[in-house]
Formats: sequence, C-alpha cells, structure tokens
Amino acid sequence: MNTIRSQIIALLLLISGIVLLGGGVWGFYSLYAISHRYEHTTGTIRTLQIQKIYRYRKIRYKKEMQIAYSTDKYGDLFATRISYWPLRSVGDKVSVWYHPHRPHEIRLPESECMLWGLLVASGFICMCGSVVFWKTSKTADKSEG
Repeated sequence: MNTIRSQIIALLLLISGIVLLGGGVWGFYSLYAISHRYEHTTGTIRTLQIQKIYRYRKIRYKKEMQIAYSTDKYGDLFATRISYWPLRSVGDKVSVWYHPHRPHEIRLPESECMLWGLLVASGFICMCGSVVFWKTSKTADKSEG
C-alpha cells in the first residue's frame, strides 16, 4: 500500500513538473518571439505606490509603478504596471519592450524572465522529486518481495 502511494505521488510530481516546465519554456519562447518584433528601450520608474490590502486574516501589499519611456515615433509615454520585484524604487531603470504600432502595449522582460525562470526551476525540481519517489518505491518493492 505504501509503495502504491509513493508511485501515485511520483506520478503527480512528474505531471506537475512537466506542466510547470512546459509553461516556463512557453513563456521564454513567447519572449524570444516578440523580441524581434518589439522595439527595445529603457524606462525609468517615475512613481511607486504601495497599497496595503486587507483580506481575511491576511495583509497584502500591492505595488504599482508608473514607468516613463521614450519612443521614436510617439515621444515620451507612461505606463502603469504592477511590480512583483521587492526591491524596486523610484528612479530605477527598467528594460521596456513596446509594440511599434501600439506603444502602450509593453512587456517588461526582466520581470517575465524571473517568472518563467521560476516556473522552469520548480518544474525541474518536481521532476527530480518524482524520480526520487519512484526509485524509493522501487527499492521498497524489492526489499519487501
């Protein structure tokens, strides 16, 4: 019974690892695909607002940053995005990719690389964990039988 449970855990870890790894690879591929179509520039964080949000038994913080970036056709533009990086401050330089015909459609490659890298790493850890569970269940089978 214990080996069946270990094999089920190994299978679930393998499936979740494949899904996480696939999501991370897809995210990196989407960044690679748009890197050729989008224009690259550097933006500056103009304002950073931190809001305290009260939820049931939890306190959350929402950080909204306003990014100023310059384009060739449209001049200086501003965009507001939620920041997931804990160490952002006013005046920081960020890499901004914008669509040439829709300049308000921006992507922040550093933030997205952090997210996709976290997905790839956790997927790899889940897959390694599934191999460990699978091997321990196989050795437990051999020692019992």
